[in-house]
Amino acid sequence: MNRIILVTALSIAGIFAAGVVRIYAQERAPQVEPAGPYILNLLPVTDNLDRAEVFYHRLLGLESPNGDPRARLAWYVQNPFLDDMYGVKGNSRNFFLSIPGSTLQLEIEQFSGVTAKRLDTHIQDPGAFQFVFTVNNIDQLTTWLTEGGAKVLSAGRKPVSAADGGRAVLFQDFNGFFVKLVQRDATPQVSPRPMPAGPFITGVTVGLTVDDTEKTARFYHDVLGVDVKTDGSFSADAQQMDAFGLKGAQYRESTVAFPDKTPPLHFFEFKGVSRKPLDPLVADPNSALIRIAVHDMDAVIARVKAAGGQIMNASGGATVNGKARWLIVTDPNGAHLQLVDRNALP
Repeated sequence: MNRIILVTALSIAGIFAAGVVRIYAQERAPQVEPAGPYILNLLPVTDNLDRAEVFYHRLLGLESPNGDPRARLAWYVQNPFLDDMYGVKGNSRNFFLSIPGSTLQLEIEQFSGVTAKRLDTHIQDPGAFQFVFTVNNIDQLTTWLTEGGAKVLSAGRKPVSAADGGRAVLFQDFNGFFVKLVQRDATPQVSPRPMPAGPFITGVTVGLTVDDTEKTARFYHDVLGVDVKTDGSFSADAQQMDAFGLKGAQYRESTVAFPDKTPPLHFFEFKGVSRKPLDPLVADPNSALIRIAVHDMDAVIARVKAAGGQIMNASGGATVNGKARWLIVTDPNGAHLQLVDRNALP
């Protein structure tokens, strides 16, 4: 009997060990990338990570995949990999936030070695980012954000109705980034009982203000091989301008045709209003990085140089970390693209 029990136990142990090996092998296997480039994360750089946590976690309601983001507010010493990539000596800290309905994560950063003051940005300035969240209860979120001290930029300091029946409102967060809430269906949901618990945010797109749409479209096509669906005409739609908090301006919007897996990236070009290019350094407060997965980093570097892009790594080339190669480049609007070839090395 004991021998049978021993054999059985050994068999179970063998099955368990084999399962562990299979799981380990799966975790260690190279990630299968889509054929084209796609966005992985968005990295806003702040000068006050604590206030970013208050805005995005406690007021807006975004949650971290790694537990309470307040547990990551301590500083840690940067390694040479980060020093070279970001061009900053000193310490760093960050936390991650997931966005319901999207594969995108916010990786909000702060660097201790930066001496520059936070950029004074306006939504129409080339290089300005806006995070456009689709929501299902714009009034509740607007109340929480305004009561929490967030600055409302839209006309009337409240959501603005659009011609399609939706509503939108633009905020500036506590670090200067632009956050737009959009509710596509503004019909109030009436229920005799409380609604089931769930996220108020249902998706996200990323907006970048550009200086010249055609020039920007050529850069992204030549470097990343993606097409940009451009709108040839400017619009002076009064409701849209009220949502942006602008008077007498016009805008046009274009969309980068990344693969389906990636969150959309939209370009906004304004005219009829004063604009000032931001041109930040990588780690300047109120700059942001778009992390994009690419293939064949050497070919990408050649295309960046041919397109007139600026490489921001302190070494002047890609930085190696594990099996990945990392490169930060600047687009024609001063926005930073953090390109990563995740399976570059054996």
